[in-house]
Formats: sequence, C-alpha cells, structure tokens
Amino acid sequence: MSRRGVWQLQRIAFNYCEHSGSSRGAREFIKHPSNSSSGYMTSFMEDNPQIDVTITVRPGRHPWIEATYLNGRVRSVSMRNDDPVEILRQMMNLRSSVGRKTTCGRKSNRQTKERVVTQQPSIQGRWTPALATVLANGK
Repeated sequence: MSRRGVWQLQRIAFNYCEHSGSSRGAREFIKHPSNSSSGYMTSFMEDNPQIDVTITVRPGRHPWIEATYLNGRVRSVSMRNDDPVEILRQMMNLRSSVGRKTTCGRKSNRQTKERVVTQQPSIQGRWTPALATVLANGK
C-alpha cells in the first residue's frame, strides 16, 4: 500500500525447499504458468516493479515469505501446504499492508483466510419477513 504516494513494502524474500511436500505449492507458484504465459511469480514481479523480490532455496525447511517494510518492520508468513492461488493472495496482502504492528495477533490471520460457514442452525431461529412485521407492530 502506498502512503502519500510512497510504497511501504520494500522487499519480499520468498523461501522454499526443492524437495519437501509442504513446498509443492511454492514450487508451482515459481515455475508453472498462471493465466498468462509466465508463472505466478513472474507476473507478480512484472506487476510490482517497486518491490525487490528475492527467491531463496532453503533445503529441509517449510516455505515462508518474509516482507520488509519502509519503517523497518519485518513480517513473516508461512506458506506450508498452500496452493499457488493462496500464496498469491498472501503476497498481495503483504503488498497492500502498511507494515504497522496489529493490535491483535489473530486479527491478521482472520483477514487472509476464508470465511467459516457453519452447518448448524441458529439457536434463535431464522429471520423471515413475517417476523419483521410482527416486531414492527410491537408483538
């Protein structure tokens, strides 16, 4: 995200292993083509030339992304067993954030993950238009 026209994210370090199963999505993200003729990583780098992207092979380690911001803050995000689309979403989230510390540690995880849909019905019951008219009339 840019503040006053200055992009806050300076560097992204993309770390993965060539052999581990948890890095399968990271390897696909780098090497396999996406919608265009180039890979996800290549298209991300072309779309964001202001970000310095470093790709490092770390044997025997789970994959992770390390983002360095203009204010000096470093954020790390695990990519363990993530597919390439989820990795792209994480990188876009890191690019779009300012780099400030979040007040709640779990809040940043809620912003990047999918919504949870429950199969259990509500204890209070479902809302219906007839219920709205009863409540409007004063019971």
